[in-house]
Amino acid sequence: MIDSEAVKAWLPRYEAIRPVAVLNTCFYFVFVRGALDFNYQHWMSEHLPRLWFYFQLKKYLPQLKLIVSREMPRYQIEALELLGIPVSDIVFLDPNQPVEVVNLYLPGFVSTSAAEVSKEFWDVLDVFSEIPLNEAASRAYPEYVWLSRGDAKDGKNRVLLNEGEIINWIKSYGFQEVKASELSWREKIGTFRNAKVIVGPIGAGFQNINFCSRGTRIIMLEPAHFRCAEWFDRFASRRGCSFFALSQAFNGNFRYWEKSPALGEAVFLGNFPWSYDLDLLKDQLTSLLPDIIRCPP
Repeated sequence: MIDSEAVKAWLPRYEAIRPVAVLNTCFYFVFVRGALDFNYQHWMSEHLPRLWFYFQLKKYLPQLKLIVSREMPRYQIEALELLGIPVSDIVFLDPNQPVEVVNLYLPGFVSTSAAEVSKEFWDVLDVFSEIPLNEAASRAYPEYVWLSRGDAKDGKNRVLLNEGEIINWIKSYGFQEVKASELSWREKIGTFRNAKVIVGPIGAGFQNINFCSRGTRIIMLEPAHFRCAEWFDRFASRRGCSFFALSQAFNGNFRYWEKSPALGEAVFLGNFPWSYDLDLLKDQLTSLLPDIIRCPP
């Protein structure tokens, strides 16, 4: 039920705001301060496909502009460029900048990370899979990729604590360390399209397997306290890739949240640092990749 008194108290403050610009027909793409807008995996899987609505409306409303945040990371702007949206059709707004829009279109979600994806979802993401790349540049991308978690946010978010020793071992078999966040979109597309084998700890970088070529073998390591292999398996299956999720034995109750005595509130266990037993990984990869990893060096 709406508190009318609260509305009356708030309304004068709203009316005191004067828009610095008046826009006509716009499509509001990104919640400018949304919690997951700047998370690569969530942005790519939940926000980016919403552009399907923009492309449909654009057919009938050629004057349609796309509103985005001025704080947009470079990789998001680059994605819009690759989708063929000219800068002249984009309106960059400051999150604190009040504007008046005569006709505003707000897109719904065509999918979420927890739901089955739709045809509209694939219609947008498949554009990237079809982008042509320079043949000479493609030959420079590694065939065996260790998809690193070393670029995790703040160096804390779900960091694989013993990743260094794993990298030292797996490099002896020709694997190259790749940090997806340091690559441009074209470099990411080229890296994943050219890779024959991809191994690494769970992270947003695996969202790029939508660029993989048929037959790529993908192996993702999961901690006991955070598992979502089913989501990435959908992308791998659609691209005709083999997907394996590796984990260690877990004793105890599986849970994502736990009350923190220090904070007095629930904390998300999925973001906690973790380790993966190297000897176990050697056995698992020797079994899964016998043509590459024949015996411990």
